[in-house]
Amino acid sequence: MGRRRGFFAELEHQRRLQEQERQRQLREEAKAVRERERAQRAQQRAQAQAVRELPEQRAKEQQADAANMTEAVEARAAELATVLTDGLRHRGVFSFAQLRVTYRSTPFQAPLKLATPEPAPQWERYAPPPPSGLARMFKAGHERAVQDARARFDYESAQYQGREQRRLAALAQTERRHTQSEQSKQQQAQRNNAQVDDLERRVLARTPEAVEDYYELLTEASPLPSAIPIDVDVATSPMLASC
Repeated sequence: MGRRRGFFAELEHQRRLQEQERQRQLREEAKAVRERERAQRAQQRAQAQAVRELPEQRAKEQQADAANMTEAVEARAAELATVLTDGLRHRGVFSFAQLRVTYRSTPFQAPLKLATPEPAPQWERYAPPPPSGLARMFKAGHERAVQDARARFDYESAQYQGREQRRLAALAQTERRHTQSEQSKQQQAQRNNAQVDDLERRVLARTPEAVEDYYELLTEASPLPSAIPIDVDVATSPMLASC
C-alpha cells in the first residue's frame, strides 16, 4: 500500500491535473479554430471558382437558348411555307359547294302551355241540387241558390273566355314569329348562295379581286399552325394577273 500524499503534495497534484486539462482544452480550441479557417478558405476558393466559371456558363446557356430559338423559328417558317401548298393539294376539302347553304324548314311546334286549352266551366259543377223533402215547399230559397250559382258560373265563364282569348292571341303571335324567322333564314340562304354563285363566276373569269377572295377563303380553310390568327390578307401579283 503506497504512502498517502501530504496535504501540500495533494494540492500540487490537483494543480497539475487542472493545468493538463486546461492545456488540452486550449489544444482542442486551437484545432477547432484551424478547422474553421480551413473550411472558410475552402469556401472562398469555391466561390472564387464559381465566379470565374459564371461568364462561361452564361455564355453556354445563351448559346443554347439562341440555338433553340433559331431551331423554333426555322421550324415555324417551314410550317408556314406549306400552308398554301397543303391547302391547294387538298383542295377537295374546300369547294364552292361547301359555301352554299341548304335551307331546311323547321315545323312550328307550339308550346304545350299555349297549345292546350284549359277545361271550360261546366254548369253541373255550380248548379245546386234539386230540392227534396220539405225543401220543395220553399221554392224561394231554391231559386235564390240557383241565382247565386248562375252568377258564379257566369263570372267564371267570363274569366275563362278572357284567358282563352289571351292564350289564342299568344299562340298566334308565337306562330307568326316562327314564320318570320323561317322566312328570314330562307332569304339569308338565298342571298348567301347568290353571292357564292357570283364569286364562282368571277373566279372562273379570273377576275383579280375574286381570285384574291377565293385564295383567302382557301387559306383560312386550311389547317393553320397554332398561335396563328385566322385573319388572312391576299394580294394578286400584277405579273401573274397578266398571265
